[in-house]
Amino acid sequence: MLQGRKLHALVLLATLASGIWLAFNLTRYEEPGLTPCLVKNLSGYPCPACGSSRSFMAIFHGHFEEAFFINPFGFLSLALLLILPVLTLSDLFTGKQRLNDLVNRVNTLFTKAHWYLPAILLVVGNWIWNIFKGL
Repeated sequence: MLQGRKLHALVLLATLASGIWLAFNLTRYEEPGLTPCLVKNLSGYPCPACGSSRSFMAIFHGHFEEAFFINPFGFLSLALLLILPVLTLSDLFTGKQRLNDLVNRVNTLFTKAHWYLPAILLVVGNWIWNIFKGL
């Protein structure tokens, strides 16, 4: 498991890449086109995360109901994209390890069946919903 500076670097790199992707697509969220999802491109079926970029864009444009319909995981992902870099930068400036502590707590949490089973059911349920709504 990644810890320390490697984890911080990965979080900052991932959020920077996501921010660039979102900025690039901010004005084009309603335009149809080739999906960036490798699963959908190869199989023709959406993955559980399909529609997250369009969900972000709908949120940014104030279309919250549309964003939820496209993919409710967009709200969670967006929250993580806003919180994790702030937490990471805070750790780097203060020398604390809050991000590592958070990752360790989440890992510990998801080793218990009463947490990981509902999470798996939510992901699978969202995946089925994506398939049936023709995403």
